[in-house]
Amino acid sequence: MDPKEPSKVLSEANLAGKDTDTTPSPLHSYERIEERLSVEEFIKREQALSDIALREKALNFLIRAFGVLLICTILIIIFQGFHIGGFSLEPDFLKWLGIATVGEVATLLTIAIGSLFKRRS
Repeated sequence: MDPKEPSKVLSEANLAGKDTDTTPSPLHSYERIEERLSVEEFIKREQALSDIALREKALNFLIRAFGVLLICTILIIIFQGFHIGGFSLEPDFLKWLGIATVGEVATLLTIAIGSLFKRRS
């Protein structure tokens, strides 16, 4: 068998029951995809990738900030409940803090779910 003749290799592979799909996976052919894209398509794709990366960074920041604020709120409620170090706040302020925390959670969930499952037109 001559190694330079692919038809013989493919026919022998078919007889042996081997997989003969020689097309590269789209994940592994980044360079080939760029060669097939026009300049406008390439720019649109890069803008979309940049937009996704920016949204991911903003969402990560918001989630971390939200986590810190939520932990601080819980600590304030614990300090108030056990009067640690003479910590004492007015009950009206604690009610306001609880309502604000619940509102923050509801708003963040609404925004996150809305952006994840928004309808495409």
